[in-house]
Amino acid sequence: AQLSNQGQLHNRALARARDLMFAELQHRVSNNLATVSALLRLQSARVSSPDAKQALVASMQRLNTVARIQRSLYSPDAQEIEVDSFLSQLAADTRDSFAMDAVAEIEIRAEKFRLVSDQAIPFGLIASEMIMNALEHARPSEGPLHIEIACHISPAAPPSVRLRITDNGAGLPPETGAAKSLGVSIAQQFARTLGGSLTITNRQDRPGVAAELQFPLATL
Repeated sequence: AQLSNQGQLHNRALARARDLMFAELQHRVSNNLATVSALLRLQSARVSSPDAKQALVASMQRLNTVARIQRSLYSPDAQEIEVDSFLSQLAADTRDSFAMDAVAEIEIRAEKFRLVSDQAIPFGLIASEMIMNALEHARPSEGPLHIEIACHISPAAPPSVRLRITDNGAGLPPETGAAKSLGVSIAQQFARTLGGSLTITNRQDRPGVAAELQFPLATL
């Protein structure tokens, strides 16, 4: 019995040490990303070119997205994120990172479900890129910019995640220049890592752009 108790104490000590090491690692990664993001913010304040400034802001937002996911995964037993609350925070942070003269309205309708960490980071980066793309390029002919974010799991088997981000801007230009931006190229690459697809087209029902991501849902 004594040996059994000692074994249990030893196992608990090992588990505690594992948790502490994991939390410390996640904390350091998050802090390092925050440091790099702060350096980019300082640099963006010193550049005069609008294009260079916007590129630095976009890079800063990408790092902030990864850091946010890292912070949510401090515990080795919490290897998933809540999609609805994550998208709400992501949208607010992305909008706040843009210096905009006009107010941008963001409406979110997200089903309550979880994403594993391996899918959470590319998912978050794609969503951030598409929101940034709308904030940067969408110019409504009248009224404020309105961005709608919808996310749910398709009922068909096997289950897949569908993320749809739309705006009320003028839509893609005839030469589809907006769809060839660096941010879109990055988002397309992450969509492929998820085993899914990302399409960016003009809306059929009204003026504006619709970005739609679909990929198979992974489970722990």
